[in-house]
Amino acid sequence: FFTLIMVSSYTANLAAFLTTQTPDSPFSDVEGLQAQSAIKYGAKAEGSTQNFFKESKNEIYQRMWNYMEANYQDVMLKTNEEGVNRVNNNEDYAFLMESSSI
Repeated sequence: FFTLIMVSSYTANLAAFLTTQTPDSPFSDVEGLQAQSAIKYGAKAEGSTQNFFKESKNEIYQRMWNYMEANYQDVMLKTNEEGVNRVNNNEDYAFLMESSSI
């Protein structure tokens, strides 16, 4: 009887796991983020991430900075907390910040 309960429980959990869909990300790296237009992206205004993109010689990062600069009021935020909240509120926004802040 115990074995029947365990097998039933395992089967139910496996079925639930297999039917749960995980959302697909429309991009997997910064090149993909830069190439798409559905998700806005930005960083902390006047922060080191902004300076990284602004000063970069990498063509992709330069294009990303051009986008952020052109949309500054909408995508550049005052604090990291504001950026994390905007991402968590599912606003089709990617917030770029230093890994030491994550």
